[in-house]
Amino acid sequence: MIESTDVPRIALTRPQPEEARPHRRRSTDQETINKILVRKLFEDVWNNANENAAVKYLSGDYTDYAVGPLQCVEGQCRMTGPTTMKALVVRLRSAFPNVTFYILQMIAEKDRVAVHFIGAGTHTGKLGNVDPTGEEVDIMGSAIHRVVGGKITDSYHFLHIAGLD
Repeated sequence: MIESTDVPRIALTRPQPEEARPHRRRSTDQETINKILVRKLFEDVWNNANENAAVKYLSGDYTDYAVGPLQCVEGQCRMTGPTTMKALVVRLRSAFPNVTFYILQMIAEKDRVAVHFIGAGTHTGKLGNVDPTGEEVDIMGSAIHRVVGGKITDSYHFLHIAGLD
């Protein structure tokens, strides 16, 4: 299983150009609140398998734009409403009931929160047309969430499950 401490640090061999260097800017209070909201979504919905908690975090007109093994659920590829997240959680958890995610990086700017995450779980259920392997797999992904009025309105995410290619 991947732990967040297992990820190697990236070493730069040459100085970064001026435009790539981080700017010294403090996050606004709203950006911090948005990051907390997204972190709670990960913990409650994904790690604690409480798919009903999605209603607390997602707007009524929430839209999910996914790429990867969860991009289409029950024939729908551009899904809307909080039940979208519930369907995604049920689908992933039916294939990997013990999956756990770790947030490696989270960056907020204005109404967007970007998340880079990893996870691991045992493949004990069917995922799409892939039969269970019984193997532990690593999951890597990134997401950009848009937060308006204290709710996530849009999610753009990519998910890759190593070993199920």
